[in-house]
Amino acid sequence: MKANDVFPSKYISQKDLERPMVLTINTVVMEDLDGDHGVESKPIMYFREADSKALVVNKGNWTVCEEAYGEDSDGWVSKRIEIYADPNVMFGSKRVGGVRLRIPTAAPADNLGGKEPFSVTQLKVLIEARYAGKPEIVKVWCDKAGVAKVEDMPEAFAAMLVEKIREKAMKEPSDVAV
Repeated sequence: MKANDVFPSKYISQKDLERPMVLTINTVVMEDLDGDHGVESKPIMYFREADSKALVVNKGNWTVCEEAYGEDSDGWVSKRIEIYADPNVMFGSKRVGGVRLRIPTAAPADNLGGKEPFSVTQLKVLIEARYAGKPEIVKVWCDKAGVAKVEDMPEAFAAMLVEKIREKAMKEPSDVAV
């Protein structure tokens, strides 16, 4: 049994992050939390993904979001953020590890024409639907992604393809139905 199982938390900790997660920011609010110095008001980030915990945002992680998405956290809504465990986080002179944020390299929500980010399944369905009559194009893309079929395509690659399809739709609307 692990401590994380015995003492579950509603907030993301490094122990929750076996691998990085890309999540969509739903809201950031101030909440009172019990701390070492009594009750303290802290910024809490909630995500749209139903199975995700909230994140207590520290100054360093706030700065990452602020630099990418602006000073006002109200403007962060619908933005994508990658959460990962960083074993090198220091507390004083002790290495304790912690949770860090970074901007995902895959197509962020801003690149989706102001629309909501797609799920991996939606991306792959869009690709299949658009090019159902042109399997040779889908095969080339799968080869570039190093997979046998669209279902196995990595999210970042599928998102990039959908963005390219969208760009083409802007130039040739009659040819692309995405």
